[in-house]
Parts: sequence; structure tokens; C-alpha cells
Amino acid sequence: MRRLRLLAAAVVVVLAAVALDGALTGSAADLDRGGGRSAAPPPGLPPHTAAIVADAETGEVLYADQPHRGVLIASTAKLMTALIALERLPLDAVVTAPGYVGDGSESTMGLGNGERIAVADLLRGLLMASGNDAAVALAHAVAGSQPAFVALMNERARELGMHDTSYGNPIGLDHGTRSSAADLVTVTRALRRHGFFRATVAAPRATLESGAWRRTLHNTNRLLGGSLAVDGVKTGHTEAAGYVLVGSATRGRRAVVSVVLGARSEADRDEATIRLLRYGLKRLR
Repeated sequence: MRRLRLLAAAVVVVLAAVALDGALTGSAADLDRGGGRSAAPPPGLPPHTAAIVADAETGEVLYADQPHRGVLIASTAKLMTALIALERLPLDAVVTAPGYVGDGSESTMGLGNGERIAVADLLRGLLMASGNDAAVALAHAVAGSQPAFVALMNERARELGMHDTSYGNPIGLDHGTRSSAADLVTVTRALRRHGFFRATVAAPRATLESGAWRRTLHNTNRLLGGSLAVDGVKTGHTEAAGYVLVGSATRGRRAVVSVVLGARSEADRDEATIRLLRYGLKRLR
């Protein structure tokens, strides 16, 4: 009888451990819609609004803190702009850029009004230099206007199950655009199916051959390369959104995607991203 009681107790312990392990991970969509945290946090993670790291292939969440909290996402909204352009435009198509006038402080790739440039180079300007003018040019090339393109962005978000997301423009300006760490993982995983996207966001710089003049672009993501093999994805910043970074890193045939939203500084954002990616790769092994 005593042996039976001991055996029963052991079974209870094992089942509890299995249940706990299952609660710590799961897909981004399965996490509590109200936020919450899964797994023990990576040690020394700086303060942030929301964070996540997930398996790039399966979407399994390896760590998350407030993954479904809807917040401003700055230029990481351009990831959806890139996805729609990749799905609807040939890379070698040449389009005419409309005039774009920002407030003087916005990031651009320096497009001239009426300049003819290849879609591939517009995507490089969008993803590497975070060009607002590139975003507007792609929106017009796909849909004829920014409002029509924004409707496509929101439709695609619904198709992907991005329930925390709404877009107000193809650029990432604060008005009308919000998303969550979990949803940014979703759109990034969809983008990673495109080889052109993976190569573009992993490149520290690129020289463009199309357009009115020869441009060399530098990637705004300063974490690329290094011992951790960071290979993406997209930075963002506005005064209201704080510092944002969707990151990725690959080791062997496995990759992870991270998101940090609302960091107080670029240094905090980058440190948090490195810790999340390192933690995620370790969990994969």
C-alpha cells in the first residue's frame, strides 16, 4: 500500500511539471489576451512596455511579457507595408514615386517627385533606411492611394489573425496605428517566407542601381552580425512610441524572432533584444 501511495505521489509531481512546462510556452495567439508573462524572464532584461521571443518557424513562444498589449509601434508598421508589396508587386517592376513632404525630421531614402525606381530598391529603402517616402511610393504602386493601401493593411492583418493591430498609415506615424508584440511576431514570420526579405533585413548596407542616382543605404539596425548572428529585422522610434525593435537571430537551421516595444532608450532597446534573442536560441537548443 505504501508503495502505491508513493507511486501515486510521483505521478502527480510529473503531471504537474508537464502542465507547468506547457503553460510557460505556446503560440502567440494562445497567450492570455490581457497580457501577462510566460516563463522566467531572461536575466537583466531592461525596463520595457512589452517583449516577446518566439521560434521563427513554429511560432512557439519562448518568453513573453504583455504580448497582447496594444501600443504604438512606430516604423515597425512598415513590416506590413513590405508584406503587401512583396505579395502584390514584382520585384523588378519600375514604379513612379509620388512627391512626399515630411516634417523635416522623418527618415527618408531621398526620393524625388516623379522618380522612377524598382520595387526591390523601394523595399530596401523601406526596410533598411526606414524611408517614409518609400512606404508612400509602395502604397501608391499597389493601391493608387494611401487610404486604399491602409485598407489592404488592415484586411491582411485580420487574415493573419492579428487581433491587436490597426493601421492608420503605411509609415508608422502614431495616429491610427497600434499593434502588439505577439502580432509583430506574426507579420514577421509571414515575411520570413520571402527570401528577398530575409536577405534585405540581414544586410548592413546596400547600393541601389535603379532610381535617378546611385544610392548607398545603411541599415538602421546596428545589431546585425556579431557572435549572436543577428539577421534582422526592423527598428522604429517616435517620441510617443519610444524605441522599438523587431529582431531575429539564426543558429544552424533554427531561428528566433524577438520584439521589444516602448524602451526608454536605443541602448535599452538593443540590450533587451540581445538578451531575448540569446535566451530564445538557448531555449531552442
